[in-house]
Amino acid sequence: MAPDWPLPLGHPSVDDGPPLAMGELRSGTATEVCCPAGQELGAARAALLGELLKANTSVTKLDLSGASCTAEALRLLAAGVAASSMPLAELLLRGAEHEAGSEGVASRLSALLRGACRPSLSLVDCAGEVPRVGLRCLA
Repeated sequence: MAPDWPLPLGHPSVDDGPPLAMGELRSGTATEVCCPAGQELGAARAALLGELLKANTSVTKLDLSGASCTAEALRLLAAGVAASSMPLAELLLRGAEHEAGSEGVASRLSALLRGACRPSLSLVDCAGEVPRVGLRCLA
């Protein structure tokens, strides 16, 4: 059974896992969001993170380097980033993992990259990710 939304801080689906500065995101004071390498970012946490990013106007760095993301987590993050007005300057995806064999990974990563594009964006690091999903980078 899926939990009711929005999930409160303290809900096991939100707080079991890497620290994501949820309190700072809610208050609008977070400038960096980092999911530690090797940690899983599942759909419940990504849904909450995506909703918080939509309303955020201060995050400049989103670091998912080495994190393990489910297909649904990528979709939810892409939607949150695209709908946000945060002054994102860095999107770091180096070595991010995704569900093996999941269809549409390239389209979800592409949606995340498209959603992150804004005048403030100066660094996108997706080394190790692009060749695996067949995206082409244009200089």
